[in-house]
Amino acid sequence: RVTAVDALAAMTSAPAFVIADEELRGLLLPGHRCDLTVVDVDLTQLTATSAQRALDASLLMTVVNGEVVHRKR
Repeated sequence: RVTAVDALAAMTSAPAFVIADEELRGLLLPGHRCDLTVVDVDLTQLTATSAQRALDASLLMTVVNGEVVHRKR
């Protein structure tokens, strides 16, 4: 089993580290590149019994290269 926080790290900061680009990617910090998706569920709070909520989450916003490319209306 993996915690929700570990799963998110595996999809964000870990790949940046693997490709040796952690100076610009993988964290939400000023100066870092920003590609992200905002959903209406706090993914860090999910447990094994509530993980289905991640699949049912609604997309609120998508940001690519720091630009909002989608926003739920």
